[in-house]
Amino acid sequence: MKNLLTALAIGCVAGNTLAQQNEILAVSPSSSAAGTNGLMVSFTLDSDAPAPPPAGVTPASVVIGALVGGSVTHDSRYIVTAVFDVPTNEVSGAKDCVVTFSTPNGEVPFSAVGGFAVIGGAEPAVGGSVTNQQPAAALYPIVDTAQTNFYDASASISAPATNAAFFGQDGHYAGRQPSYTVSADGLTVYDDVTGLTWTRSHDWNDDGDLNVDDKMTQAAAAAFAATLNATNFGGYSDWRLPSTKEIYSLMNFNGTDPDPTAEDGSELTPFIDDSVFEIGLGDVAAGERIIDSQFAVTTIYVDQVMNNQEAMFGLNLIDGRIKGYPTQTGKTYYAYYCRGNTAYGINDFADNGDGTITDHATGLMWAQADSLVGFDWESALAYAETNELAGHADWRLPNAKELQSLLDYTRSPSTTGSAAIDPLFSATPITNMAGEADYPWYWSGTTHLKYTGSAASGVYVCFGRGTGSMDEGVTIIDVHGAGCQRGDPKSGDAADYPNAGNGPQGDVQRVFNHVRLVRDAEGAAPDSDEDGVSDADEIFAGTNPADSNSVFKIAPEGQILGWPRVNGRTYTVEGRTNLVSGEWFDVDSTTSSNFMYSTTNDAIFYRVNVTKNN
Repeated sequence: MKNLLTALAIGCVAGNTLAQQNEILAVSPSSSAAGTNGLMVSFTLDSDAPAPPPAGVTPASVVIGALVGGSVTHDSRYIVTAVFDVPTNEVSGAKDCVVTFSTPNGEVPFSAVGGFAVIGGAEPAVGGSVTNQQPAAALYPIVDTAQTNFYDASASISAPATNAAFFGQDGHYAGRQPSYTVSADGLTVYDDVTGLTWTRSHDWNDDGDLNVDDKMTQAAAAAFAATLNATNFGGYSDWRLPSTKEIYSLMNFNGTDPDPTAEDGSELTPFIDDSVFEIGLGDVAAGERIIDSQFAVTTIYVDQVMNNQEAMFGLNLIDGRIKGYPTQTGKTYYAYYCRGNTAYGINDFADNGDGTITDHATGLMWAQADSLVGFDWESALAYAETNELAGHADWRLPNAKELQSLLDYTRSPSTTGSAAIDPLFSATPITNMAGEADYPWYWSGTTHLKYTGSAASGVYVCFGRGTGSMDEGVTIIDVHGAGCQRGDPKSGDAADYPNAGNGPQGDVQRVFNHVRLVRDAEGAAPDSDEDGVSDADEIFAGTNPADSNSVFKIAPEGQILGWPRVNGRTYTVEGRTNLVSGEWFDVDSTTSSNFMYSTTNDAIFYRVNVTKNN
């Protein structure tokens, strides 16, 4: 359980809680982009209210802020629906929701203060309460690979000591650990780190089986998002097919690369947390291989693969690789869909003028140049750990997901004459096995595990062509694209590996790959709005990392402590009359969106404790 304590050292006043008599317990969806028309919103009313909603009576009004709902229905006593148009110039931020019934005894209102958020509208006025529960537009937190074990050039080992061989690999560095919240209806998953919401399954024909019948071409998968939006799937109408960078955030490198000829996947460990997500294997009964669990994305290679074929950089969550998969041959793929944080995957690079580049979106600092020469995996780890570029002694080999974040999918050797990386960086020119001018592959500190228990393969990312041979080593071609992710032998002589290569596409194997150094930038936890609370903690709590006014605070218009609610969180307000002595005491605790206090003469300081519900 993660806690976020935000102290409110404000000379406010204590008092008794003013209980809200008739509450709206849930609003679905709880947010919408400005400019959305025909949005159906469902309001769940408090069944224990002192004045219950009259059965079978249509509410006199349903409003979100100043927006008036139409086509109001009240088919279930405690569920009310209404349709709203959200203008493009609607002010962003939290909106109060009120459902009002007219009865012979007067009006009976049900309300949720700050129960709905408008995203991407006009700027709010300075001051007031929280504006927006969505992540900052440029926020790009990298989720850790979850790999915590240690490996040498072939097998599992105990943790290497500092300065020992194989020190500095993935398991030595714990980044932002994966954390997910599954919705109450089981349809969606909220990623507590990235702020992205995902469909939990890819059973799109809804027959209870994950098989070839759920697969679509890349074009059909992209179009299917409109179907989800039309049906308000999971309570949302802004689903999209993910980019490669978005879906790669789900990768979990505790997965094991299976035997592609196997037919029984019962003991298989996928490269995604299958305790949270449903994941289908290749449909062996339909003639597929067990590893045919490729997922469609929107990221299209700017060049071509496998003899002039258009390809997307799809993700295989069973064999643990990004490859260039054809889009125009009728081949079909599984699909997850995501929503929220629409700029996830967008870098924000700054040249520091000292041979380093800081990505303010991820909070990582990178070496501007690479290692100039290739290393085997053990030597690559040592090269990174002993480097003191620009006076920093904490460089490391990036993990697979950190390294993949550097890719620029708009660039390639053939189309831009460059590596697939932002031009602020330099990449060493090489000549590949086909005799072409090309650019390196780069080692990560992550091990690519095999079902046999072998740890002899290290994960690398291609910033040059992803070469292989489809004809037993006679011809070397770009089979997977500049931007793929694969695995290479950690040690040995490259000459020992034939050009026929590894796997069905004959991936060539180099053994000696280049290094791109990384370290955490100063103030490693990004704080986009410089309010003293990290972006990751703001996403967890439900405030907006891009807005310094979006914090837990006492609003100037009254003694109201408020913020947009995040599902799966409990908010506990604690009070203290003296910050120097005394104990914090509970004032109130709720999963609703705000607290209200009447004023007394007793000064008090508040803090908010946010916990994730089990």
